[in-house]
Amino acid sequence: MNLKSRAEDDILYMSLSPRDALAIDINDLRRILKEDDLYNKETRKKIKEYIDYYKKYKVDAKEAFKKPPK
Repeated sequence: MNLKSRAEDDILYMSLSPRDALAIDINDLRRILKEDDLYNKETRKKIKEYIDYYKKYKVDAKEAFKKPPK
């Protein structure tokens, strides 16, 4: 979240599952990189590496990154 976030936004963000919070952050990162014309093959690869690392690092959080049942 940024400095201009409203308190309600912070509360909502903190109530998200780790998977959903990560998705929001990654989408935000992609948006910023695209706005600055820095989104390319290399940055996509690095983002993927980050996601994979995070999943492996948080061994006990693997369940957190599964899609919820419908």
